[in-house]
Amino acid sequence: MNIKTQVLEAVLKSYGKPDRELYASIPEMPKEELEQHLKEFNLLDGRDRNSFFWQLQSEAEKHVYENITSDDTERLAELITESWNKEKAIKIDSALAISFLYIINLKFPNSRKALAYVCEGDLQSYKAFNSKSRLFADLLVRYVAAITPKNFMRKVDFIVQQVLSRIFDDVHKGDGMAAVDRAGFAKGPKFIHIPKMNAYQRIIGLKNQPFANGIATILLDVLKEDEESIDIRELRKRSAKFLSAQEEKIEDEDFELNDLMDDHVPEADLFEDITTEEPSLKEVNSEEDAPTAEENEIFEEEAVLPHAEIRTSLQQALKAVETAMEKVNEWPEQTTLAADNTDRRLVIAEEEIERLKVALDQEKERVHEAEEKAYMKIFQAIGGEANNYLLSDLFEESLGNTPENQNISMGRLINLFSSLSLAIGLEEYSGGHELGDQFTLQKDELIRNYHIDGPIESKSENIHVRLLKYGWKINGNLLVQPLVTEVKEEN
Repeated sequence: MNIKTQVLEAVLKSYGKPDRELYASIPEMPKEELEQHLKEFNLLDGRDRNSFFWQLQSEAEKHVYENITSDDTERLAELITESWNKEKAIKIDSALAISFLYIINLKFPNSRKALAYVCEGDLQSYKAFNSKSRLFADLLVRYVAAITPKNFMRKVDFIVQQVLSRIFDDVHKGDGMAAVDRAGFAKGPKFIHIPKMNAYQRIIGLKNQPFANGIATILLDVLKEDEESIDIRELRKRSAKFLSAQEEKIEDEDFELNDLMDDHVPEADLFEDITTEEPSLKEVNSEEDAPTAEENEIFEEEAVLPHAEIRTSLQQALKAVETAMEKVNEWPEQTTLAADNTDRRLVIAEEEIERLKVALDQEKERVHEAEEKAYMKIFQAIGGEANNYLLSDLFEESLGNTPENQNISMGRLINLFSSLSLAIGLEEYSGGHELGDQFTLQKDELIRNYHIDGPIESKSENIHVRLLKYGWKINGNLLVQPLVTEVKEEN
């Protein structure tokens, strides 16, 4: 990756974070040199960097939607690059486009399909590819930000929280504010960054959101006209008017938010809820659900092992043992029948034990067959024609035969994890943190969900740790815990 691409990648990765993180992101580059590159790109001002991120995000999401049937990450990156470079002064390459797909959590095909189905207004298909609310929440907060009048942007977190709770079961207190924070619209843990959200509305708005129509359609389906909350009723009304305007093919592309306002609705009450809860001071949930990015219900029916069959066989085996015990107990232990009854009980027990052995042998065979199918599924996914003999290419690279174009190598690695995600539901797990992040965990949570590289020295119940390595899930089940190290307190 060349220097200019590194600078642009640092800009994108530091979106929503303090400027100091941008300047610290390329340690080998002096601040003065980095600023010079930023000036060349016209990105020295933070507002310009925000605009760059938003516009590239919109471009990437547009191509994800237009190429819903494709799982080829490398080709998708090329399309984004070609389209962007035709219109924009800042030129990017495919390596940066691939990196950006990671940054905005669209690295895996299932996440991209989930996004595309939101664009279609198909909530059930979204849930088939992503059963969690996080991705939908991230889109929803940007939609609400684009359709909400400036004077009421302070309530975006409250509105998002209310909508999520009507659609998903995995919603917790503070999820609305957490989505605002991930969108880069938070100012501290409890406040909305109104000027930044207003800039997003002006630069991107509804017309540049490929998912705006889909979100509006979903809201009309799940929200009632007579919602108890005035906020939600007004959001539904605005969404209905937006869709109506789209259907009528209004020529004015600059969709005016004021056109969505009803003259009879007093401004002061427009987004006031009947509850007494103050929405502008929301607490962010400290145990936010992991981003996971990509927990897929569609693959739960095709898990690595046929759990339902195994469970059934084991239940049958257990029932055989219970049957043997019941039949043995049917014979009274009376001394007058001791000889005959003992012999008969032994025969019955031997028959049931033999049946149990057969059931266990059948179970072992099923497990063996399931393991073989799992191995075949994995190797067909990465080794065969379906992915252009990806495993062969990676083997060649391991021997030192690397391609001159680094984008090819990066694309192969992305396709590897994409293929494993599709085949067995593989996904990384970090508890919502990035490598190198420092955070605090309660000791019981640390023991339950993480692997630590040494004994815990702190006597406190709250342990400060740094994330070293990702953990791994298959079909939502955590198999490998993330590796962390304890951060020693300085005396």
